[in-house]
Amino acid sequence: MRAVEIETVIFGGGAAGLWLLNELTCCGVNALLVEGSALGSGQTICAQGILHSGLKYTLQGMVTAAAREARKMPEVWQKAMEGRGEIDLRGVRVRSPYCYLWRTNDLSSRLGMFGAHVGLKVTPETVEEGVRPEVFEGCPGPVARVAEPVIDTGSLLSVLGERNRGRIVRVDANDMELETSGAGEVRRVRLRQGGAKSRYDA
Repeated sequence: MRAVEIETVIFGGGAAGLWLLNELTCCGVNALLVEGSALGSGQTICAQGILHSGLKYTLQGMVTAAAREARKMPEVWQKAMEGRGEIDLRGVRVRSPYCYLWRTNDLSSRLGMFGAHVGLKVTPETVEEGVRPEVFEGCPGPVARVAEPVIDTGSLLSVLGERNRGRIVRVDANDMELETSGAGEVRRVRLRQGGAKSRYDA
Protein backbone atom coordinates (compact mmCIF):
# COMPACT_ATOMS: atom_id res chain seq x y z
CA MET A 1 0.00 0.00 0.00
CA ARG A 2 1.34 3.42 -1.01
CA ALA A 3 0.52 6.49 1.09
CA VAL A 4 0.00 9.79 -0.69
CA GLU A 5 -0.36 13.13 1.09
CA ILE A 6 -3.45 14.96 -0.14
CA GLU A 7 -4.66 18.23 1.34
CA THR A 8 -8.29 17.87 0.22
CA VAL A 9 -10.37 14.90 -0.91
CA ILE A 10 -13.64 15.64 -2.72
CA PHE A 11 -16.30 12.93 -2.90
CA GLY A 12 -18.58 13.11 -5.92
CA GLY A 13 -17.89 14.19 -9.48
CA GLY A 14 -20.92 16.34 -10.16
CA ALA A 15 -20.82 20.00 -11.17
CA ALA A 16 -20.14 21.20 -7.61
CA GLY A 17 -17.35 18.69 -6.99
CA LEU A 18 -15.63 19.35 -10.31
CA TRP A 19 -15.96 23.11 -9.90
CA LEU A 20 -14.41 22.90 -6.41
CA LEU A 21 -11.60 20.63 -7.64
CA ASN A 22 -10.75 23.07 -10.42
CA GLU A 23 -10.82 26.06 -8.08
CA LEU A 24 -8.64 24.38 -5.44
CA THR A 25 -6.15 23.21 -8.05
CA CYS A 26 -5.88 26.74 -9.47
CA CYS A 27 -5.14 27.97 -5.93
CA GLY A 28 -2.30 25.46 -5.58
CA VAL A 29 -4.12 23.05 -3.26
CA ASN A 30 -3.20 19.38 -3.68
CA ALA A 31 -6.70 17.97 -4.14
CA LEU A 32 -8.16 14.67 -5.33
CA LEU A 33 -11.71 13.90 -6.45
CA VAL A 34 -13.17 10.43 -5.87
CA GLU A 35 -16.17 9.28 -7.92
CA GLY A 36 -17.84 5.89 -7.84
CA SER A 37 -19.47 6.04 -11.25
CA ALA A 38 -19.46 8.29 -14.32
CA LEU A 39 -18.86 12.00 -13.81
CA GLY A 40 -22.13 13.81 -13.22
CA SER A 41 -24.11 10.58 -13.19
CA GLY A 42 -26.31 11.83 -10.35
CA GLN A 43 -28.17 15.11 -10.34
CA THR A 44 -25.87 17.03 -12.70
CA ILE A 45 -26.44 15.10 -15.93
CA CYS A 46 -30.21 15.08 -15.25
CA ALA A 47 -30.34 18.83 -14.63
CA GLN A 48 -32.00 21.12 -17.13
CA GLY A 49 -28.87 23.24 -17.44
CA ILE A 50 -30.70 26.52 -16.79
CA LEU A 51 -28.46 29.25 -15.39
CA HIS A 52 -31.06 30.56 -12.96
CA SER A 53 -31.23 34.25 -12.11
CA GLY A 54 -33.68 33.90 -9.24
CA LEU A 55 -36.96 33.69 -11.17
CA LYS A 56 -37.89 30.23 -9.92
CA TYR A 57 -37.61 31.45 -6.31
CA THR A 58 -40.36 34.06 -6.85
CA LEU A 59 -43.18 31.63 -7.52
CA GLN A 60 -45.05 32.85 -4.45
CA GLY A 61 -44.92 36.45 -5.65
CA MET A 62 -42.10 37.43 -3.28
CA VAL A 63 -38.42 38.13 -3.84
CA THR A 64 -36.68 35.81 -1.40
CA ALA A 65 -33.09 35.81 -0.14
CA ALA A 66 -32.39 32.89 -2.48
CA ALA A 67 -33.62 34.94 -5.44
CA ARG A 68 -31.35 37.83 -4.54
CA GLU A 69 -28.36 35.51 -4.24
CA ALA A 70 -29.05 33.95 -7.64
CA ARG A 71 -29.68 37.09 -9.67
CA LYS A 72 -26.04 37.56 -10.70
CA MET A 73 -25.41 33.96 -11.71
CA PRO A 74 -26.07 34.21 -15.49
CA GLU A 75 -23.52 37.04 -15.65
CA VAL A 76 -21.00 35.05 -13.61
CA TRP A 77 -21.40 32.02 -15.89
CA GLN A 78 -21.27 34.12 -19.07
CA LYS A 79 -17.92 35.62 -18.06
CA ALA A 80 -16.62 32.15 -17.21
CA MET A 81 -17.68 30.74 -20.58
CA GLU A 82 -15.85 33.61 -22.27
CA GLY A 83 -12.70 32.87 -20.26
CA ARG A 84 -12.99 36.08 -18.23
CA GLY A 85 -14.38 34.71 -14.97
CA GLU A 86 -13.07 33.18 -11.78
CA ILE A 87 -13.08 29.84 -13.58
CA ASP A 88 -12.38 29.15 -17.25
CA LEU A 89 -15.38 27.44 -18.82
CA ARG A 90 -14.55 27.99 -22.46
CA GLY A 91 -15.82 24.97 -24.36
CA VAL A 92 -19.11 24.72 -22.46
CA ARG A 93 -21.89 24.78 -25.04
CA VAL A 94 -25.00 26.94 -24.78
CA ARG A 95 -28.14 25.17 -25.99
CA SER A 96 -30.31 28.29 -25.85
CA PRO A 97 -29.76 31.91 -24.79
CA TYR A 98 -33.22 31.88 -23.22
CA CYS A 99 -35.36 29.80 -20.92
CA TYR A 100 -38.98 29.67 -22.11
CA LEU A 101 -41.94 29.57 -19.74
CA TRP A 102 -45.56 28.74 -20.33
CA ARG A 103 -47.73 30.66 -17.92
CA THR A 104 -51.28 29.69 -17.15
CA ASN A 105 -53.72 32.35 -16.08
CA ASP A 106 -54.31 31.21 -12.51
CA LEU A 107 -53.50 33.57 -9.65
CA SER A 108 -50.38 31.82 -8.31
CA SER A 109 -48.84 31.73 -11.78
CA ARG A 110 -49.48 35.44 -12.30
CA LEU A 111 -47.92 36.21 -8.92
CA GLY A 112 -44.86 34.19 -9.86
CA MET A 113 -44.36 36.23 -13.02
CA PHE A 114 -44.92 39.44 -11.09
CA GLY A 115 -42.22 38.52 -8.59
CA ALA A 116 -39.59 38.39 -11.31
CA HIS A 117 -40.12 42.09 -12.01
CA VAL A 118 -39.13 43.09 -8.48
CA GLY A 119 -35.42 43.35 -7.67
CA LEU A 120 -34.19 40.79 -10.20
CA LYS A 121 -31.95 41.44 -13.20
CA VAL A 122 -34.16 39.57 -15.65
CA THR A 123 -37.68 40.35 -16.77
CA PRO A 124 -39.91 37.84 -18.55
CA GLU A 125 -40.73 38.95 -22.09
CA THR A 126 -43.95 37.82 -23.71
CA VAL A 127 -43.42 35.83 -26.92
CA GLU A 128 -46.22 36.41 -29.38
CA GLU A 129 -47.87 33.61 -31.31
CA GLY A 130 -46.17 32.93 -34.62
CA VAL A 131 -42.66 33.49 -33.26
CA ARG A 132 -42.81 31.02 -30.38
CA PRO A 133 -40.67 27.87 -30.36
CA GLU A 134 -42.55 25.08 -32.11
CA VAL A 135 -43.19 23.15 -28.91
CA PHE A 136 -45.33 26.05 -27.61
CA GLU A 137 -47.43 26.57 -30.71
CA GLY A 138 -51.07 26.10 -29.86
CA CYS A 139 -50.57 26.33 -26.10
CA PRO A 140 -53.26 28.42 -24.39
CA GLY A 141 -52.10 31.29 -22.22
CA PRO A 142 -49.02 33.50 -22.46
CA VAL A 143 -45.54 32.19 -23.29
CA ALA A 144 -42.56 34.17 -21.99
CA ARG A 145 -38.82 33.99 -22.37
CA VAL A 146 -36.24 34.87 -19.74
CA ALA A 147 -32.60 35.75 -20.33
CA GLU A 148 -31.44 32.67 -18.44
CA PRO A 149 -29.13 30.70 -20.78
CA VAL A 150 -29.46 26.93 -20.92
CA ILE A 151 -26.15 25.07 -21.11
CA ASP A 152 -25.27 21.54 -22.20
CA THR A 153 -24.40 19.92 -18.86
CA GLY A 154 -22.48 17.16 -20.64
CA SER A 155 -20.05 19.72 -22.09
CA LEU A 156 -19.56 21.23 -18.62
CA LEU A 157 -18.59 17.82 -17.27
CA SER A 158 -16.22 17.25 -20.20
CA VAL A 159 -14.47 20.61 -19.82
CA LEU A 160 -13.87 20.32 -16.08
CA GLY A 161 -13.20 16.57 -16.16
CA GLU A 162 -10.60 16.75 -18.91
CA ARG A 163 -8.84 19.74 -17.37
CA ASN A 164 -8.41 17.93 -14.05
CA ARG A 165 -8.13 14.37 -15.35
CA GLY A 166 -4.98 13.56 -13.38
CA ARG A 167 -6.70 14.44 -10.10
CA ILE A 168 -9.80 12.28 -10.52
CA VAL A 169 -10.07 8.60 -9.58
CA ARG A 170 -12.98 6.23 -9.99
CA VAL A 171 -13.43 3.99 -6.97
CA ASP A 172 -16.28 1.67 -6.07
CA ALA A 173 -17.65 2.31 -2.58
CA ASN A 174 -16.66 -1.24 -1.55
CA ASP A 175 -13.03 -0.45 -2.35
CA MET A 176 -12.84 2.64 -0.16
CA GLU A 177 -12.39 2.94 3.59
CA LEU A 178 -12.49 6.09 5.70
CA GLU A 179 -10.57 6.44 8.96
CA THR A 180 -12.15 9.08 11.19
CA SER A 181 -11.23 10.73 14.46
CA GLY A 182 -13.44 10.73 17.52
CA ALA A 183 -14.84 14.09 16.38
CA GLY A 184 -15.95 12.59 13.07
CA GLU A 185 -13.20 14.21 11.03
CA VAL A 186 -11.77 12.15 8.17
CA ARG A 187 -8.10 11.51 8.89
CA ARG A 188 -7.27 9.02 6.17
CA VAL A 189 -8.86 7.60 3.05
CA ARG A 190 -7.84 4.12 1.97
CA LEU A 191 -8.39 3.08 -1.62
CA ARG A 192 -8.05 -0.67 -1.93
CA GLN A 193 -5.27 -1.77 -4.27
CA GLY A 194 -6.71 -2.61 -7.65
CA GLY A 195 -9.97 -0.93 -6.77
CA ALA A 196 -8.98 2.53 -7.90
CA LYS A 197 -8.05 3.81 -11.30
CA SER A 198 -5.32 6.42 -11.09
CA ARG A 199 -6.98 8.33 -13.89
CA TYR A 200 -10.66 8.69 -14.51
CA ASP A 201 -12.03 7.23 -17.73
CA ALA A 202 -15.61 8.38 -18.27
